[in-house]
Amino acid sequence: MYCLQAVIVTESARSRLPDSAGGTRLVPLGQNLWLMPVTEAGFDNGLLAESSEQGAVAYVEAEALRRLGVLKGDHFDEFDAVGLGRHRNNDDWLSA
Repeated sequence: MYCLQAVIVTESARSRLPDSAGGTRLVPLGQNLWLMPVTEAGFDNGLLAESSEQGAVAYVEAEALRRLGVLKGDHFDEFDAVGLGRHRNNDDWLSA
């Protein structure tokens, strides 16, 4: 089973976010995207709104990557293309 609740941001939106805050952190993906797992503490909507002025920000629970411009290429799907298959839950992403 795959369980993911996260915010994915483009490189330009990432510049407005701290590397870590509130028990979560930014993890680099492929194709100039960054993943921030959502923890029980949640996340700062104001900070995400501010970041979205610089680039794309998406809350994802499994997919929605095409809107961020992810290309499947030779991979099985967009999910695989950015490396989301590396971990299967938020705790693993937080310790990455």
